Amino acid sequence: MLPRAHFTENRRWRSQMMRANRFLSLGRAAIAPAEVQARVALLASCEIFAAIDRADLGALSLMFVERAVPKGAVLCHQGDAAAEAWLIREGELAVHLDGSIRATAVLGPGSLSGEYGLFRDARRTATLKATAPTRLLALDYARFERFLLAYPQATLALLKVALGR
Repeated sequence: MLPRAHFTENRRWRSQMMRANRFLSLGRAAIAPAEVQARVALLASCEIFAAIDRADLGALSLMFVERAVPKGAVLCHQGDAAAEAWLIREGELAVHLDGSIRATAVLGPGSLSGEYGLFRDARRTATLKATAPTRLLALDYARFERFLLAYPQATLALLKVALGR
């Protein structure tokens, strides 16, 4: 049987959009406009999010929760269960693979970590340790998935960049 020749919204899609609108309304009330603008600028500076429309980034920015990580603290260990992605706002995180003492890479402001867990096995692929006091924006996978479902053009932009890495 062939699908219908025209689009009709279904109850599940409509319910999801109504929940997204309620969530975004709550976020707008809780976050100052200047903070939203700063978050959008940070998201736009990130390679993964740079191709996404600024208005869509405004919606996405409301979904992040700010976290502080003190210098020397381990954010996650390789193999840990993953439940969220992190966007570094200030400071830096050293990336350690397979228990190495020496950092494989250092992530700074505008870097995103943990986004692969949304699409693959939800285990951390590296240990991340703060080399300086670090502020980051955390986005749990459930919210990230809702955003991607609500903004399909953002999903395509994200996949193009992620697959190219």
